[in-house]
Amino acid sequence: MKEKLTLKIRKFRVKAFRIYFNLFFNLGLYTRSIKYYEQPLIERLRLLYYGGVPYSIILMIQRLCNGICYDRASMLSLGLEEFNLVWGSIMGVRYNKSTIENGYQDSEHSDHCWVESGGWVYDTSHCIKYRKWLYYLIERPIIRRRRDQDWCKCQPYYQEMIRDSSNCEEGFLPLIVPLIEPHVKKSIYGNKLESEFELFLSRINYSQIHDEVNADMVRKGIKVE
Repeated sequence: MKEKLTLKIRKFRVKAFRIYFNLFFNLGLYTRSIKYYEQPLIERLRLLYYGGVPYSIILMIQRLCNGICYDRASMLSLGLEEFNLVWGSIMGVRYNKSTIENGYQDSEHSDHCWVESGGWVYDTSHCIKYRKWLYYLIERPIIRRRRDQDWCKCQPYYQEMIRDSSNCEEGFLPLIVPLIEPHVKKSIYGNKLESEFELFLSRINYSQIHDEVNADMVRKGIKVE
């Protein structure tokens, strides 16, 4: 009986948080305290690659960022000169339906990771940035760790990410691009992301890469549609 009551209270908190979140999110939009990623950042991320795809495209697609905040926050930080990578527990995860149903509300499973720079919080799970004061008002974070760019650049995983980001693995793109394309049209960035996607395909001459890879696969007896 007590467990059922506790679960009901937690579910009520989920609904209450959604109302709370929507209220302050709308306030942020009205006061321009919530924005898309800035163009200079997107241009820097355009030159970094993951699986052959520019960071600029990946980080504007929520479906490709949700649930892997540690990795995506680190990726985004490569486009910033000065930043802090922050780990902590936030209300958006603590009062998430799946978090509560799995009993993770009070554990580090409910942790999140984001980037802070110049008074802004870059939350890759939402693919947007918030004024720091607003983000902290909404999410009430319990900070576990805060590390600056100098610390990050000394870490092996970060150094490996920097090294790998310069490699555009074009041979895999005919398999990857069709998987990404449907999400491009559904992104909150709309035409901005579609233009970024078309620019990328044009820059690497994707149609030629596709034809060459397709011809190679046919020679090996593997048909690629």
